[in-house]
Amino acid sequence: MKHKRLRTLTMVVSFGVMIATYGSIKILGQWIRIGINSSDSIPGKVFLILKGVKLQKYDMVAFHPPKNPYYKTWFVKYIAGVAGDLVVSSGSSFYINGKFIGKVKDYARDGSLLNPSAPGVVREGHFFVWTPHRDSYDSRYQDIGLIPFDRIIGRAIRIL
Repeated sequence: MKHKRLRTLTMVVSFGVMIATYGSIKILGQWIRIGINSSDSIPGKVFLILKGVKLQKYDMVAFHPPKNPYYKTWFVKYIAGVAGDLVVSSGSSFYINGKFIGKVKDYARDGSLLNPSAPGVVREGHFFVWTPHRDSYDSRYQDIGLIPFDRIIGRAIRIL
């Protein structure tokens, strides 16, 4: 009889903890999210995503990229360019406001052709996102391009 009461109490407490956890996630989900990074283009695998915070140049940001042939998940990149910044390409080299940020590759790992983004001024309501990794699939490529604010999940903070 004593074991049955203990088992019942354990189940009730466990159920209560599950409900409290679910409720906390639902409430906190308005402001935070935990995400797993699946690529090696930026250090870290687990990120805390802060929603609704003011973003600025050089912040890490999580976003939903445009539909592309390689990834179906969200990305984490640095904000390398903001509204008014000048993006210039010279051959395979890319520059933002005269600062070299990296080269573009002609071909993806699978051998398919990669097209560089068009140079120009970063438009209002958009970010140029980037990482220094040589295989980074970022705003330097036409498939990704400038990221509009409505695709932003939030600021990314590396946990692991």
